[in-house]
Amino acid sequence: MKRIRSSGDEVTLFPFLAVLICTMGSLIVLLVVVVQQAKATAGRVAHERAVQQADVDAEVEAISTQVEELEWRIQILNASRAETTEAHERKLAELAYLEDEIRQLRDRIVRAAEEADQVARLELSVDEDATDASRELQMLREKIDYAREGLAQARANRANRQPSYALVPYEGASGTRRRPIYVECLSDRIVLQPEGIELLSEDFEEPLTDDNPLAASLRAQREYLKDAAADDHETAYPLLVVRPDGAQSYAAARAAMQSWDTEFGYELIDADMKLAFPERDPALAKVVQSAVEESRLRRQMLRSIAPARFGRS
Repeated sequence: MKRIRSSGDEVTLFPFLAVLICTMGSLIVLLVVVVQQAKATAGRVAHERAVQQADVDAEVEAISTQVEELEWRIQILNASRAETTEAHERKLAELAYLEDEIRQLRDRIVRAAEEADQVARLELSVDEDATDASRELQMLREKIDYAREGLAQARANRANRQPSYALVPYEGASGTRRRPIYVECLSDRIVLQPEGIELLSEDFEEPLTDDNPLAASLRAQREYLKDAAADDHETAYPLLVVRPDGAQSYAAARAAMQSWDTEFGYELIDADMKLAFPERDPALAKVVQSAVEESRLRRQMLRSIAPARFGRS
C-alpha cells in the first residue's frame, strides 16, 4: 500500500487549546474576585440593617415609655376629679378628647412597632431588596416621628389646660342642703369668695369680739341667703378653703368664728389649684361689704373709747 502524504495545510490544535485554557483561568480569577466582593457587600449591608433596626427599636421603646407616663398621669387626674359641675364637665370633655388622641397615637406606635418587627424578619437579598428595606425603614421613621410629634402636642395641650375644681354644697340624708360660704385663707389675708372682699391682719387684732368683721360678714351672708332661699331646708355654713401658706389666716379665722362653734367646714387645697366658685352676686357683695365696713367702724370707735383693750397706753 502506498503511504498517504500529509498535506502542508493541516491545522494544528495546540495553540487554540492553550488560549482557551488561559481564558478559562482568567474567568475563574474574575469569578473568585466577584464572589469575595459580593460576600463583603452582604456583610456590610447586614450590619447596617442591624444598626438601623436597633435604632428603630430604641425609638419605639422611648415613645412607649412616654405613652405609659401619659397614661399614668391620666389615671392620677381621673382619681382626683371632684364632683361635677358645668365647668368641670367641660374640662372632662377636653380630657376625654386628649385621651382619645393618646389612644390613637398609641395604636399608631403599636402598628409601627409591628411593621418594624416584620421588617426585622424579612430575608431580603442584597442586590434586589436592600433599597426596599431602606425605603420601608425611612417610612417607619417618619411614622414614629409623626407619632412622637403628636404625643408632644398632646402633652403640651394637657399642660396648657389647667383644670378647675368646684367645691359643691353638701346635701344631708334628711334633705337638708348646706350651702357653703367660702372663706379663702391665704398667707397675708382672708378673701370672702366669690365676692372678692378681703380681710387683713388688722381686722383680727385683739380683742376679738363677736362683732369682728369676719363674724359680721358671715352673719350677713347667712341672713341674706336664708331670705333668698326657696327651700326652707337650705342653711348656710362657713367653709374655710386653706392654701398651704394660709395656716395663720386659718387660725385667725377660727378665733374670729367662735360663735359658730362646730358649724363650719374646711378644705385643704394645693397652692396652684384653681377653684370654680359660684357666680358673684352683686347684691350679696354689697350687703357683705356694708357689714364689714360697719364692723370696722364700730371697732375703731371702741379703740378710741377704750384704747387699753387694743394694746394702747
